[in-house]
Amino acid sequence: MKNFFKEPVNRKIILLVTILFLVAIGIMISKNIFLSVSLKYSLIHGNQNARRTFASIIFRKLVSIEKDLCLLTSTDNAINTEVLQTRISSSSNDIETLIKVLQNGGGYEDIMFSDYGVDEIRKVTYILQETQDFYPNITSSLTNNIAEIKKITEQFFVLNSLRIQIDDEKEKKISKDEMSKLKKQLEEFSFKSREKTREIFVLTAVDQERIKQEHTSTLYHLRLIRYIIVGIIMILGIILFTRTFLQIGQIVEKRKASEKVISNLNKSLLNELEIAESVQSYLLPNWLFLEKNIILSSAYTPSKKIGGDLFDIIQISNTRYVIYVGDISGHGVQAALKMTAVKSTINMILENEKENIKPYYIVNRLNQILMKELFPNNYMTLLLCVVDLDENEVRYFNAGHPPIIRYNILTKKAQVLLDKGDIPIGWKSDYDFSAEEENVIEFDENEILFLYTDGIFECENKEGNQLGIEGLPEFLEESIPGTNTAIISHKIKKSLIEQDYDVSSDDFTLLAFQKRPEESEELKTKMFLMRSLLINTRDIGHQCEHFVMERLKDPGLAARAELIANEFINNIVIHGLSNKSDTIILLQLEIQDGLKMTFWDKGLKWYLPEKFDEDSYFEDKDLKNLSGRGIPIIYSLSTKITRTRYDEINETVIHISHDKSSKIFEKKQV
Repeated sequence: MKNFFKEPVNRKIILLVTILFLVAIGIMISKNIFLSVSLKYSLIHGNQNARRTFASIIFRKLVSIEKDLCLLTSTDNAINTEVLQTRISSSSNDIETLIKVLQNGGGYEDIMFSDYGVDEIRKVTYILQETQDFYPNITSSLTNNIAEIKKITEQFFVLNSLRIQIDDEKEKKISKDEMSKLKKQLEEFSFKSREKTREIFVLTAVDQERIKQEHTSTLYHLRLIRYIIVGIIMILGIILFTRTFLQIGQIVEKRKASEKVISNLNKSLLNELEIAESVQSYLLPNWLFLEKNIILSSAYTPSKKIGGDLFDIIQISNTRYVIYVGDISGHGVQAALKMTAVKSTINMILENEKENIKPYYIVNRLNQILMKELFPNNYMTLLLCVVDLDENEVRYFNAGHPPIIRYNILTKKAQVLLDKGDIPIGWKSDYDFSAEEENVIEFDENEILFLYTDGIFECENKEGNQLGIEGLPEFLEESIPGTNTAIISHKIKKSLIEQDYDVSSDDFTLLAFQKRPEESEELKTKMFLMRSLLINTRDIGHQCEHFVMERLKDPGLAARAELIANEFINNIVIHGLSNKSDTIILLQLEIQDGLKMTFWDKGLKWYLPEKFDEDSYFEDKDLKNLSGRGIPIIYSLSTKITRTRYDEINETVIHISHDKSSKIFEKKQV
């Protein structure tokens, strides 16, 4: 959070948001003030309406009492008089209750007012308590008058009951006269009470007009104040907005300039990484190592431009080779630099111990040197093999590296070899790797040995499942059958990718090597390796012709093989390798119902063009201009072409029959 506020743009944005928030709060507060004022005046207005309603009910109740008293004096029926007396008493009590509400405030709602506008009562059933401060003389006089009216009605009840019981006409007349006097008194007090209720009507009407004017004036002043405040806030907001946006613009310009500098630095770093990648590729062996008695292919891809895996094959004598693979902890530039130093150190040790190379001794010397100079906080796993083809054995030392996998060509089964060593180089400076930890296995031409780093078996598929060391042999058995050792490492990598395994999360290194049988005239297979900037390509055609003539005694087939080899290598493959400063091409010839020519190269990915009639390739062409005729010539001399790409390796297979004219041409590319 502290880093967030350090950014100038973030601070400006927060300032703008704060201004907008304050404006919104100001508008909401002013709106609430308007609402509260309107509510206040609405309550006062409703309170006045409630007083008028209550005064109206009192007025009607007084009239009702007068009517009931008139009816009471005009009837001698005991039942009717009792009903009238009850109704008059109830009305008097209701009037007293309503006057108390007018005096003291509070709510009042009852169905007893059903005859006097109950719906109206339900709308305004609450009188503000401040009512007692209004019209004190009116409510006091009204209270006194109602008290007198109640006394008179009680006297009426007494006289009326006596009048009904008296039989003497003279006494009845006297009683009737007294009741008439009481009636006059009742009318007098009732009239005074009605006048007081009329005063309430008049005063509330005046108050309502006054309230309306006050409300209008208050709202006007509040609106004026609101407009002034909002105007001031808006002016301040515009000033701050303008200033902030100008500052943001300046910051953005500075950022763009900084980004340009960073972009240039990134380009420079990428260029340097490209150079580092090229340098590292020179330090590692080519994808194929081929001698008369051994063949080794390798597939290496760092997780970044450069990585910390290292491997090599070093020839000690005509029949002895040192093959090793290692993995330095970490990735990127740091691991790559240490890989360079480690590889140089191994080469130095091997050079000094060339006459008597012992794997455990090499590992000990390497651990002593690296712990002092290079590995204060790093470590490295290493599997170092000494291959002796005279003894047909491989003596190796495993310093914490994944074990060797041995594949038998005859049984088509893969086996993980159990090792003795398990301590990586760089873990313990005083650790003594002993000769007892060395491993020795037999090695013949029917076996392929695999060395690798953890990037191959720790790769995960889309479900997040790793291949694992246990699953790697089974995977190899499925991928290897029918595959030449020269292409086996790259085909395995392609199979992993096709089965949705992510091989880019870690450095990927896979080596496969096999003992080659001695060449003889009976062998129907021969390999030619073109290396050292392809300077020996001109001789390959002659060697192909010689091989076919020796095995098949077919001059025509031999001539076609020579021409195809020259055209493919010189005009096709070299163009695909034009961006490579140094590379190799492997050509394999097989006697197989005619001749099968297989080319492997680590060049650009390209596809075979469409096949047309032979005449269309050469019509209207200058016979002296040979450019663009390489593929047509190969099409015209072959019966079938198959082109496949395995990871970074192109495989082109060309079939030539004894009688080319009797075959149907086929073309296939993957």
